[in-house]
Amino acid sequence: MIRKFSIYIAALLFLTSCSENLIVSKNRPTYEVQEQMVEPITKQGLLKNILETEDQEHSTSSEKKSSIAQSNHTSKIADDTIGEMRTVRVTRIYDSDTLEFFDPQTGKKSIGRLIGINGPEYTKEKQLYGKESTEFLKALILNKDIQIESDPNADIKDKYGRYLIHSFIGGKNIQYILLANGLVRVAYLYGEYKYIDSFKEAEGKAKESALNIWSIPGYVDNKNGFNMNAVKNNAKEKITSNLKELSKKLLSN
Repeated sequence: MIRKFSIYIAALLFLTSCSENLIVSKNRPTYEVQEQMVEPITKQGLLKNILETEDQEHSTSSEKKSSIAQSNHTSKIADDTIGEMRTVRVTRIYDSDTLEFFDPQTGKKSIGRLIGINGPEYTKEKQLYGKESTEFLKALILNKDIQIESDPNADIKDKYGRYLIHSFIGGKNIQYILLANGLVRVAYLYGEYKYIDSFKEAEGKAKESALNIWSIPGYVDNKNGFNMNAVKNNAKEKITSNLKELSKKLLSN
């Protein structure tokens, strides 16, 4: 009995020390990718299953698309504004809420920040689901044409000089798609922005289903961001639970 208990204690100390490495080590993943996270994204998969959402309030009308096409050939817009809906080409994805686009109306590249949401970091800082949400957005819109517009109740740019934009692909709101899949959260609401009601609805469904960023209690914090300490604590709780089960087996033999 004493020998079995000693084995249990040694296993406890070893696995507890490993829990920190599980989270912070650069040589191994910081978490396990769950099967539900991001399905393989193909033209037949993502663009069929995700873009065929029933919520029509996220659609852009054919009249708007026609006017966009005409304006691309007939007008030039000042560099310091986005204004009404227009078409741009996505040239780079920084993370799940920030992108670079080429605007044919100005002939320049600019950085856009998707308004009303915030995704896990995947630039200098690496957060849980940052990689998955970024790769998801890349598969969805990188090197493709999207439609963007400013919000009448928001500034044209944020304090970093990024254009604050709503975005659409295939007539569907990109922020809504990300929220519905539990890859970003609603955040930084400094005004009565367009589409926010539908954003909150999508977020609520993802939260109810415990999708991705909502799968770990406390990870989505109350300060517009994400709490990696909740991830560490969750990992420790799982290890402790596993050790309890192990100890029961050892002591029962």
